[in-house]
Amino acid sequence: REPRLFTNPYCGAVPRPDGRHIVVDFATSAVALGKARAAWRRGEALDSGMAVDATGEPTTDPAALFGDGPRGHLLPFGQHKGGGLQVLCELLGGALAGHWTIQSEPRRDHGATLNHMLSIVLDPEAFGGRDDFEREATVLVEALRRTPPGPGVEALLLPGDPERAAAAKRTRDGLDLDDRTWAGLAKAAAGFGLDAETLVASA
Repeated sequence: REPRLFTNPYCGAVPRPDGRHIVVDFATSAVALGKARAAWRRGEALDSGMAVDATGEPTTDPAALFGDGPRGHLLPFGQHKGGGLQVLCELLGGALAGHWTIQSEPRRDHGATLNHMLSIVLDPEAFGGRDDFEREATVLVEALRRTPPGPGVEALLLPGDPERAAAAKRTRDGLDLDDRTWAGLAKAAAGFGLDAETLVASA
């Protein structure tokens, strides 16, 4: 009924020699806060089960998170499983790495953004050796990529593939901005003495 934890992202990466690194990067909430904000700016609804309003009731309206007045909050993905990861991330990234959490005074005001991070780097040589690791990782990745795709699916994607495709597309075609985002950028630019026309010309 009240917000306690937020998006608390988790990331894990396995570098690959071919540059197609395996990268798992996700919010422990049912949707990333930034994606929920983007839906609000575009006037789109959230999927059910992603958020609750200020009274704790289910909502698909992202304005319940970003509008005026009392605000709701995002739910964890996978019910108790995502909630468990949220607690773990808060303890490791907050209490351990940052020495305080979102609940620490005076930081628990709604809307606070805390960017603590705990990083753990593993050297394959400290385990079974890099050569053995690379061999087994290659066998697994290649086996996964040979999986026959289902109807209407072009190919199986591994973690990191969608982001590489999106980066290539945006590099080639640019990035579409909704009206609210553009208005925010124009307002920020005006604070530095730049008008909208100058902002467009510099893009």
